[in-house]
Amino acid sequence: MGKLPSSRVGSEPRVRGAGRMAAKGVALARVHPHAHGEHRWKTGHFTCLGGFLRERCATQGGQPVRQSLETGPDVPTPEVWPSAWPTLTTNSKEFRHMDVTLANFEREVLLASRELPVIVQFWSARSAACQQLAQSFAKLEREHQGRFKLTRVDADNNPELVQHFQLRSLPFVIAFVNTQPVDSLSGAVNDAQAREFIERQLPSPIEEAYNAALQARQAGDLETAEKHLKAALVLDPKFDDARFDYVEVLISTDRSEDAQAQFDRITPVGQADPRHASLATILAARAKALELPEEDALVARIEQDPANLQARLELANLRIARRAWAGAMEELLEIVRRDRTFEDDIGRKTLVAVFGQASAQPELVSQTRRKLSTILN
Repeated sequence: MGKLPSSRVGSEPRVRGAGRMAAKGVALARVHPHAHGEHRWKTGHFTCLGGFLRERCATQGGQPVRQSLETGPDVPTPEVWPSAWPTLTTNSKEFRHMDVTLANFEREVLLASRELPVIVQFWSARSAACQQLAQSFAKLEREHQGRFKLTRVDADNNPELVQHFQLRSLPFVIAFVNTQPVDSLSGAVNDAQAREFIERQLPSPIEEAYNAALQARQAGDLETAEKHLKAALVLDPKFDDARFDYVEVLISTDRSEDAQAQFDRITPVGQADPRHASLATILAARAKALELPEEDALVARIEQDPANLQARLELANLRIARRAWAGAMEELLEIVRRDRTFEDDIGRKTLVAVFGQASAQPELVSQTRRKLSTILN
């Protein structure tokens, strides 16, 4: 795992689509208003959490070392603990918590949170407040039918995790989204407060549709991606991120006119996004390709006159329209190499736009970027 930044648990609203997720197929990390209780993540709390987990499992063998932890004012002292205090088990039909330890925290919490929100409750069987909160969460999990994952950490038997998160009292709950801790809940809470906390973590219908579209695109299922993108845009016609993706899907399925129509609906705010300029270049190239000679004729013109940059640009546009990225990049690189002033540096500008469209061929894009950098420097 890479480094996990400190969570900003504050009053900032989440900006839908922020960051666009490098892999374009995972849930969006969100920033939520602070929940019941007062807590702020300290700098370094989540520095290389995955590495911490692996290191501790290796050095400790995954075996816990007990340490004391306050469990709230409602917890009886050890000498008066009831012998039959109710406990929660993962085999119980009533409670569906997954028990998490140092050994499986990375897999069951961090990695799992890329798919859906993961709720981690630090609890103790000695705490009535923990028992009550667990019951509230279990009820909400059944109600929401798999829209979030419910886990628990036995604080008495997982002191390394307790120490890493610097917990001082129980119950304490952390919500993770896309490997990031995004919200927290502490102390005794009622059912309404538990519900408010859980519902803050759940994606909106627009987010669910958009995330489903991203996952479908990543899997190569463009038909399903298009369906979900349409649904997201029905819910919010000004959702530019979804509109950009919809345009790209239409281009990928050779529906240039439909793509142009959707592109024209990008909002003024979206027009400042770098994707707007990139898609404008691609759509213009595809439009020009409709009026161009056949590829063989353009190749012949270039062979007769290698300095014919107009022919090279037309050949690049033709190959862009056919998504023949390698050939298009070759001609655009040659234009940049020969004359950067040609049509206001159109070779470089078009090449940058092609990089975005050819993201499914990362090795080709990487090699061509290096070649471009060599030419420019």
